[in-house]
Amino acid sequence: MVSLNLTGSNGSRMNHKSLVRSQVKHSTIKRLGQLGIKAKRPILPSEAEYLKELSKSGKLRKELIDQQEPLEKINYNVKLFDLPLFDTGRDEETILVAIRSILLSQYETDFPVGKGGISNKTKEKIEVKRAAYPRIVVLYQLYSVFINNHTFVDQQVEKLVRHGRLKRVTIKINGVDNQVLIESDSYFGLLDKIGASEEANFRRFLEENKGLSVVSQMDAKRYNLDTMKLIGFGLLTFINEDYYLNVPNSGSFLKLVHESIKFIDKQLSKMKYKEELQSSLETKWKNKNQNWIKFGGLSLDFVLSYCLGYGLLEVFNTPMGPGWKKTGKKF
Repeated sequence: MVSLNLTGSNGSRMNHKSLVRSQVKHSTIKRLGQLGIKAKRPILPSEAEYLKELSKSGKLRKELIDQQEPLEKINYNVKLFDLPLFDTGRDEETILVAIRSILLSQYETDFPVGKGGISNKTKEKIEVKRAAYPRIVVLYQLYSVFINNHTFVDQQVEKLVRHGRLKRVTIKINGVDNQVLIESDSYFGLLDKIGASEEANFRRFLEENKGLSVVSQMDAKRYNLDTMKLIGFGLLTFINEDYYLNVPNSGSFLKLVHESIKFIDKQLSKMKYKEELQSSLETKWKNKNQNWIKFGGLSLDFVLSYCLGYGLLEVFNTPMGPGWKKTGKKF
């Protein structure tokens, strides 16, 4: 119980509300003291000076952004990947070459090891993770190569799947459907991890049903598939009474790509016109070793190809190289 000693003059100047506030404040301070919780200490002069400088820095950054001019756009004829000239009579090969070109850009090859860089131990951990990730591309990335011809991409991918040269699975990450593509030879290589009998049965199903991505309960029995083991190896998923083809570790890899996209989106959102030179983005992308580790050394081009094909960003030529701008589409 809190006791209050009020003189006549003090009491006459305090109404009921002020008395209640005084009691609550006194009780709170006493309670915090009993709990061992310290009251908020005053800011030291040195801290106040630092906060002042920090505020100035923030204001300066805002002033610089406010002074930004829009990038000069020469044209929109930008090629993300150097692709050879194709024989137009072999359109399926065009898609396969594009897939391989995208995969060549998947990772940065120069690890920032050494003074001021990452340790050899961290490098080894990243290499182990990379080895576990599959060699996949997303349909959106092909759209970035054939930017004005999505129909062509869809038709040729469909042919490649039907002819058994590509495997296609759909994986949802953060509400976004990703059509994942992997060359059949690479997919069959993943079967080496499972037992001989399971591999033979599953391989037979895949070879006899080249265009299918669904394994029905009836198919599972007909081909004597050990579905639980295949699910355990990440080769199947179970949805709505059926089994669907899956690529092991593809979900983890796509989450990494999506986190990388969020980083790019955040950087562009800070700009006045929501645009920036690729060279500037590249500097920020590689600026901190933490980023390099967080994104596993993914290359900026690989992630930007997803952004472009999905429609999050547009790319254009400027006198100082390619520039990127947000389209306003949500991710």
